[in-house]
Formats: sequence, C-alpha cells, structure tokens
Amino acid sequence: MIGATVILAGGAGTRLGGDKPLRLLAGRPLIAHVADRCRAPRWINAADPRLAAYGTLVPDLPSPGQGPLVGVWSALCYAESLGIATVLTVPVDTPFLPSDLADRLAAALGRGRGGSGDARRLAVGLCPVAGHGSPPARRPARGRRLVAARGLARGFGQGG
Repeated sequence: MIGATVILAGGAGTRLGGDKPLRLLAGRPLIAHVADRCRAPRWINAADPRLAAYGTLVPDLPSPGQGPLVGVWSALCYAESLGIATVLTVPVDTPFLPSDLADRLAAALGRGRGGSGDARRLAVGLCPVAGHGSPPARRPARGRRLVAARGLARGFGQGG
C-alpha cells in the first residue's frame, strides 16, 4: 500500500530557463499535471513556498539543492516520522504519468519484478521507508551521479 507520493521538484530547471515546476504545459504548470495524477497525501520535495498549493513541502535535509537522491532520502525520513511504510517518488517533469502508476509498480513488485537494475529510473519508484540509511554525503559531481544512484538503489534492493 502506498502511504504517500512525493513529487521531486527541487531542481533549478536551468535547461528550461528556471522555475521548472511552474513552466506551463497546455496552460497549466507542470506540477499541476503531475499532482493531478498522484494519490494523496501528496508531498513536494522543494523549498519554494509557491509550490505548497500542490502538497506539503518536504525540503531537502540538511539543505536544499543537493540533488534528487537527497530529495528521495528526505521524503523517506519524513515518511518514517509519520509511520508511513512506502513512498512513491515521481519527478515534476513527468506530466503524463499513468494515474495508476503506484498500482502498476506494486503489482510488479508482487510478481517479483523489483527492478530492472537500471538505476537511472530511480526518480520514479516505489520506495520502502525501512532501511533507507544515511543521506548521500554531498551531491555527486556530474559524472558520478549514476554511481551514487546505483548505491542508493542497492539500499532499496534493486541491484545495480
């Protein structure tokens, strides 16, 4: 069972000219499209107070801007404090997610298809809260992000 959904929206969005969550698609902000497809409770991993209209803000621990791995970890810490066992994570720039994504991922886990071994898909995932460990020490350099993602994926039992 999914306890909460976290929308990863803390990035600077520099490739899009900034403000990625609020960029318009068909006249609506990207975050509105993603939020419509996510179950409540819905959390937003960002520090921007303008995004609070779409869910509870869960900023990065210990500080914002550390990358999506720290965003996932911060959401897992928040879930643990509330006694929630499982969190669905989705990026803000995925406005066409299937509305039954959580059910599909849970069904795949039930069939023993826990992961593809491709840690680059970590931003969309069904994450158990138990055993999330300690945070990534710092945002990895550009070429080292995949290595860090694989390490975090191993912590979730996804291989790598």
